[in-house]
Amino acid sequence: MTTGPESKRDRDKRHHHRTLFDAIAERYEDSRPGYPSHVTDFVATTANLTPHAPVLEIGCGTGQLTEQLAVHKYSLTAIDIGP
Repeated sequence: MTTGPESKRDRDKRHHHRTLFDAIAERYEDSRPGYPSHVTDFVATTANLTPHAPVLEIGCGTGQLTEQLAVHKYSLTAIDIGP
């Protein structure tokens, strides 16, 4: 763990890592098939989620999983550091 102020080099490296996915998001979306519905249904059943249950998706990327979760009418919040 670092103590003290962040160096410019570390800040630039962190920023680069944060924005790395943004440059390839469209290619990722086009080439990735998404999650099979039986997998998302299994996860929802295992978690005992019901319609309007609060769900937080962190790192939603292009929103592939978000769209599948939205079908279930959860109270869904999806966040990501990229646009």
